[in-house]
Amino acid sequence: MPEEEEDYLPAASQTFKDFIKNVFWRETVKLWKIAGPIALSLIYQNGTNILTSIFVGHLGNLQLSAVSVSLSVIITFCLGFLLGMGSALETLCGQAFGAGQVHMLGIYLQRSCFILLVTCVILLPIYIFAAPLLKVLG
Repeated sequence: MPEEEEDYLPAASQTFKDFIKNVFWRETVKLWKIAGPIALSLIYQNGTNILTSIFVGHLGNLQLSAVSVSLSVIITFCLGFLLGMGSALETLCGQAFGAGQVHMLGIYLQRSCFILLVTCVILLPIYIFAAPLLKVLG
C-alpha cells in the first residue's frame, strides 16, 4: 500500500532549511520518478541514431550523408507523424477525464492502438523503398 502523503507546513512556519528538506526534496524525488525514464528513453533513441552515424562515418562520406539524410528525413517524418497522433490521444483522454467520462479512457486507448498500428503499416513502404525514394530526391 503506498505511503500517505501529508500536507506541507504553511510557508510562514517554515525556515529555509525546513523548506528544502520537506518540500523541495520531496518534489525533486517525485519529479525524477517521472522524468527519469523519459530522459533515459530519449538518450537511448538519440544514442542509436548517433552510434549509427558514427559507425557509417567510418565507411565513407557518401555513406555518411546517405544515412544522415535517411535518419533526419524519413525517421523524423514517421516518428513525428506517430507522435502527433499519440499527442492527440493524450488531449482526447484529458478531455474525457475532464468531462467525467472515465469509462471512455480504455476505449480510446484501444482504438488508438489499432489506429497507430494501421498507420505504421501504411508508413512501412517508406522504409521498404527508402533507397529509391532517396535517389529520386537526389
